[in-house]
Amino acid sequence: MQASRGLFIAADHGTVFLDEIGEMPVHLQVKLLRAIEEKQVWAVGSTKPVRVDIRIIASTNRDSPRKSRLGDSAMTSFIALR
Repeated sequence: MQASRGLFIAADHGTVFLDEIGEMPVHLQVKLLRAIEEKQVWAVGSTKPVRVDIRIIASTNRDSPRKSRLGDSAMTSFIALR
């Protein structure tokens, strides 16, 4: 079995494109927000976080959270991505 570094770690000092972020489940929005705010991620099986420096570009076909009735976590993620 070959180990994988993970998307955010592989993109360190680069850019990650997240398509259809409006469809992302709330539990993943929480993890994304934590990665954005703390600039670190936890690799699967790791005992310590890995610091990452990434730029995130995201897209969705939904109206902005200000115009729709999405949950608070979606609004927080939207603001963090701005």
